[in-house]
Amino acid sequence: VYALQLPLDGKNLQELPTTLEEISKSFIEEILIDNPDGPYSLSGHCLGGYIAFEMARQLIASGRKVHLLTMFDTVLRKSGKNESQNFRKRNQAPLLIKRFFSKLLLKLNFEFFLFSKHTKHAIHYKMNSLRLLIYKIKYRKELKSGDLDYVGLNIFKKPTIYSDASKNYKLTSLDHELVLFYAKERYYFTDSEKQVAFKKLYLNDRTKNLWNQYAPSIKIHETQGDHSTMFEPEHAQEFAKTLQEYLNDN
Repeated sequence: VYALQLPLDGKNLQELPTTLEEISKSFIEEILIDNPDGPYSLSGHCLGGYIAFEMARQLIASGRKVHLLTMFDTVLRKSGKNESQNFRKRNQAPLLIKRFFSKLLLKLNFEFFLFSKHTKHAIHYKMNSLRLLIYKIKYRKELKSGDLDYVGLNIFKKPTIYSDASKNYKLTSLDHELVLFYAKERYYFTDSEKQVAFKKLYLNDRTKNLWNQYAPSIKIHETQGDHSTMFEPEHAQEFAKTLQEYLNDN
């Protein structure tokens, strides 16, 4: 099993790929060094599912065989930008107030979940957030003028490289089966430059099957745990057996 990730540490942001197509291409180049002929079994967690999808597209286009394409909790959803714009245009105070308190309650609920289930990581994240806030205040003039060197800038930009690339990625149909694993517990969160995006997700059959529009066949499985704990031993052992069956299937 090989894990692929952009070499962010000590790298100038200008040297890193910025599109999902370029990221996928760089990963494929690494794979071809040790395995130029294939076949390949690809998987991705969360946004990594999009990268695995694009890698499969590029490999198939080059005439190589993809044996398995798997996504772990990669939820396909429509963009909410238009809804947000329409909401702002209404400019209705009652709706704004209701939305504010709804988000506040959700945040409190989410914070309780983090500290109860992931205490160590939650404290680490809060300390890191405080450090970044101090950094922003200390270098606010440099950040505003764009004079901050790439070492400092990397601190803020690293978490957004994958998310920005996925937002600008245009999905097209892929002639290959998708194997989808969805976590049963629906807490979901991602780091971003300005805030933590958090929400409770309730996946219905329609949402789970949205990948149908981009693949001729999909296989769906549910796993124990939530978006961030599904790979821990007490949860992963169960779905690892199912995954192994797919890997063994020639």
